Amino acid sequence: MGESVIQKEKKKQRDNPLFSVYFFVGALFNFQYLFEAFSIHIPVVSIFYLLGFFLIALKFKKDFYINKSLLFFSTIFIGWYLISYLLNFKSEYSNYKVTMLLTKIIPLLLIGSFLKTRKSVLAFFKGYCYTQIVFIIIVFFICITQINTFNVNTRLIVGGLNPIWIIRVSYECVLIYFIVLGERGRNLLLLILATLPILYATGSKGPFLSFLLVSSLYFISTIKKKYIYLILIVLGTSIVFISAYVSSNEESYITQRFFRAVPDGSSEEIFEESRVVVWPLTLIKMSELDFSRLLFGQGVGNFSKFYFGRESDMRYYPHNFFLELAVEQGIGLIIIFFIWIIWFWIKSKNEFKYIFLFVLINSMFSGDIILNEMIFFYLGLLVNYEEKPKEIIV
Repeated sequence: MGESVIQKEKKKQRDNPLFSVYFFVGALFNFQYLFEAFSIHIPVVSIFYLLGFFLIALKFKKDFYINKSLLFFSTIFIGWYLISYLLNFKSEYSNYKVTMLLTKIIPLLLIGSFLKTRKSVLAFFKGYCYTQIVFIIIVFFICITQINTFNVNTRLIVGGLNPIWIIRVSYECVLIYFIVLGERGRNLLLLILATLPILYATGSKGPFLSFLLVSSLYFISTIKKKYIYLILIVLGTSIVFISAYVSSNEESYITQRFFRAVPDGSSEEIFEESRVVVWPLTLIKMSELDFSRLLFGQGVGNFSKFYFGRESDMRYYPHNFFLELAVEQGIGLIIIFFIWIIWFWIKSKNEFKYIFLFVLINSMFSGDIILNEMIFFYLGLLVNYEEKPKEIIV
């Protein structure tokens, strides 16, 4: 039998150099996870982003442009960040963060902005998502073979990736597969089922809760109103059953890992470094600052100096994107950043805003600004794109 029109169009686009470049760059973004799955550590991850940027910039140098709104806000943000670095104490961590700003965050911001101008944008997410799926499959089999070894103090670690990052990648993949690539069938269900052993083995509740929140928001904003009541009933019933389980199984792995801020029996060191201690103490210390320090911050990479009261090269951060910015760059930059994301969120009418929200919520519970660099990639996507892509077959 001959090929259908859709099959011919798909083949035509796959043979298009545009498709190949975008697909490869998307895959390139997640190569680090594939390497880590085989215990191969890449010390300079930013090389992938730089390579992706130069591939796209060289391919489309005649059409490359930057949205004026993006240029305005990003110039203020980057300028403020660099001035903060120049005017304050510089540790090794400070130097590292500025280097990563130049080699990771700026290229990601530009790539995101540039992708939004091309009909082949979904090709990028094919490459991006499919490499994540390969990673999930590998980790799934690791979990299945080691499922009996996990307990409250022993969680899944793959290569140099900690448990939180493993499950974050997994649920970002599910959201992209469903929301961006439009998968609604059996493959989506299989992908979700594959993440469940990974969720159990990592014991990380933050990314899962972010996934549930963003999924619910997407459903509420896109489905018919009559189904909203069904969702609320399902959520309410789930809460009742979960509460009953937790109250009757207080010592279980699931209760300790997913329903305790800090598992019972944790060491004093773990407790002192937990969010329930660091965040309130950070806010108390901020309330004691003079106005200029509160407004302009302590300087890039100086959270440890602020928190412990001494200069240090320690890579210490509060595992909260906004607290980190507030302490190091001041509430002035936080206000600008909030205006930035709210403005682009309201202006944007595309599906990428939900993936951005997932990444942003996760940044409030783990990592520093450099580890949460994808915030800036998705911000770039939100800027130029005013409606969903049409006539795209990938």
